[in-house]
Amino acid sequence: MARGLLHRLNGAWWMTIALAALGLVLVLASGVAVVEATLIGFVIAVLILARGQFQRRTSLLNEPLSAKWLVAVGTVVAISAGLLIFAHEDVQFTRDMWWQLAFDAQAPRGLRAVIGGAVIAMALTVWRLLRPPVGQPAPATHSDLQSAARIVRNQERANANLALLGDKHFLFSGSGASFMMYAKRGRSWIALFDPVGPRVEWRELIGSFVEMVHSFGGRAAFYQITPENLPLYLDAGLSVLKLGEEARVDLASFDLHGSARAELRYALRRGQRDGLMLELVPPDTVVPLLPELEKISNAWLSARDTREKGFSVARFEPDFVAEQQAAVLYQGTKPVAFATVMTTAQSKEAALGLMRHLPEAPRYAMEFLFLQLILRLKERGYCTLDLGMSPLSGLDVHPLSSRWNRLAHWFERNGAPLYNFRGLRIFKSKFSPTWEPRYLAASGMLGPYFALADTAIIVGRGLRGVFGR
Repeated sequence: MARGLLHRLNGAWWMTIALAALGLVLVLASGVAVVEATLIGFVIAVLILARGQFQRRTSLLNEPLSAKWLVAVGTVVAISAGLLIFAHEDVQFTRDMWWQLAFDAQAPRGLRAVIGGAVIAMALTVWRLLRPPVGQPAPATHSDLQSAARIVRNQERANANLALLGDKHFLFSGSGASFMMYAKRGRSWIALFDPVGPRVEWRELIGSFVEMVHSFGGRAAFYQITPENLPLYLDAGLSVLKLGEEARVDLASFDLHGSARAELRYALRRGQRDGLMLELVPPDTVVPLLPELEKISNAWLSARDTREKGFSVARFEPDFVAEQQAAVLYQGTKPVAFATVMTTAQSKEAALGLMRHLPEAPRYAMEFLFLQLILRLKERGYCTLDLGMSPLSGLDVHPLSSRWNRLAHWFERNGAPLYNFRGLRIFKSKFSPTWEPRYLAASGMLGPYFALADTAIIVGRGLRGVFGR
């Protein structure tokens, strides 16, 4: 009952009231035990006054019994047995005590209660350990992916296309006009980005996700959320950490004039001298290019001794790549690099997905590819190009900074062997983007830290992906 009350289950409230009322009757019948009756009456009164706090209708048997609760139950049983022996150390315990009942025999009654409680606790524990796991989200169906694709097409956020990568679960709003994409590891249920769809449904959808996760005793988290929507997550009782900053190029104001763009102009001229040429391939003609693009992708992975990631990072999935535009960079007639470009039917924002090149590609190949892509998208009337997030960047450190900011700042400066945080920001800064902060929100005081660790493992598709480059 304590476990259920902690999670505010209405079933636990009713059962606790019933057991307390029964206990009140029994203590009065056993000799008018005023102190015990007063304590039980106080518990009943407090529970009645707090009735409005116990609204969750999840079954008590669906609540996860974690290791700490198993230890707690075992500790209570052990202490009860110790107190029984201490209180009746003058009694010689015999087998007759098990079946000889008496109104004034406290030791046999206590012995039967402790052993009975231990047996019940053991049986429930074994049953919970052997039963199938609960709280596993259902795999996304083909219908779910079609519904998500329809919603993604009809809104302007280009990075929402990551929903179609095939590695996420979905929670749709009641109207079916919006959704959240998420993944689960351990107790962490991690939603990627803000909800996708009409903003008027976001508050309800966030609340539904948090309530669903808590009903399974899990930890709700939201990864890479935007600053303007933080009130929605704070109102849901979540704690927030800054993850880094996202680079967004304003295409309308982008140009190559001025001394500040001298390096970009040089990269453009150098690429032209190297015989580089960019072709922006529409989705309906990407399929014939997939074998060549896959060769480039595999060569890039091998050269870096790494493997594909996922969740918040695009990976080479033929079906996913075939649905995106591809910016293919040729040297002569040979493709040497490519990037997938995610867009929607709104044609306002574009976002980079995969970025791969051959090891022997010219030095300025990627700068040339990005520049040409920016200029092409500007010509087509797009407003913004999302270059993606630079993790741990933009976290200020001063005397009043949080421990997280200090730790993240240190890791950003010294974590190059694991991930080139600073190099990534320097490269993206060449294109003069606007840097926008991105956050992680999670339930519990330490929840954001556990959720961040679980997110890293999900993105890396395992521990090896976390510590591998």
